[in-house]
Amino acid sequence: MRFFCLTIILLLFPIAGKAATEAEAGGIVATIKPLHSLVAAVAGPEQQVTLLLTGNYSPHDFALRPSQMQQLQSAKVLFYIGEELETFLQQVLPSLRDNQIHKAVYRSPSIELLPARAAGVWAQHHDDHHEKDHHGNDHHDDADPHDTHGDDGHHHDSVHDMHVWLDPDNAAKIATDIAATLGQAFPENQARYAANAAALRAKLATLDAELKAALTPVKGRPFIQFHDSVQYFETRYGLTGLGAINLEPDDSPSAKRIGDIQKLIAERNVRCVFREPQYSDRLVRIVIADSGAASATLDPLGTDLAPGPALYFQLMRNLAAAMRECTGITAP
Repeated sequence: MRFFCLTIILLLFPIAGKAATEAEAGGIVATIKPLHSLVAAVAGPEQQVTLLLTGNYSPHDFALRPSQMQQLQSAKVLFYIGEELETFLQQVLPSLRDNQIHKAVYRSPSIELLPARAAGVWAQHHDDHHEKDHHGNDHHDDADPHDTHGDDGHHHDSVHDMHVWLDPDNAAKIATDIAATLGQAFPENQARYAANAAALRAKLATLDAELKAALTPVKGRPFIQFHDSVQYFETRYGLTGLGAINLEPDDSPSAKRIGDIQKLIAERNVRCVFREPQYSDRLVRIVIADSGAASATLDPLGTDLAPGPALYFQLMRNLAAAMRECTGITAP
């Protein structure tokens, strides 16, 4: 049925017609807010970048409207994380024009991808046997990276964690790729893109140092996630995530998984279980009932933030602030 509806949309909007404005016909589209923020910073105010997913939507379960399909068909360049995150693109991409540029930023060879982790409780080394991650931060070894199955038999579409933007080092690498891609599409602006990307990388380095300082007191303070959405942030700053309630946001966890997480909260004195703004907090309330643990919101998409170049920086600062407050770190 969904494929049939998509076919009707494609028939209604086969190509960008004369009604499309010049800006639309040569436009730039980015799927989610954090990526849109980075693309807008590199493109500069001289070029409009269209955000595809507006409102309180998750790329995990999004369905395109006809107007959004037209935006995609009219664009000259489309930036997205990867079809495993923006699953709605799996059927759409083959229908788009051959002369469009489609950039899946997670495929950048400069980005070191992390494995997708199973839902439930992640295996932990003892505190005196932790390892350094690829950034040099202290980080506990989690579940078997080859085990992408939860205890309910669900599985990820990808063996990789797709939330790559939640590491400023990755964001800097993505900025470099954005500049190269835009330079290919609009060669007359190559110098501007290169300069903007360099300025963005400098700002990201400053942000990284700020976040490292803010999150140092959080190291060793365990937390649970609604679903495993901030692994790159956790790994970058050596934080201690112990598990996730859901494999995917729309997962239905088993009673065993809920019980295992409740037991973990008690045994490890977990202070915080994080929810996400796009989804009900019912499961979070269930696992923290009578435990003394608090709950707070982690928003890796910047749902309530205004789109634009500043969004990425506010999103990352908000994550750090939520981590500090919910795990019991008072303001300096």
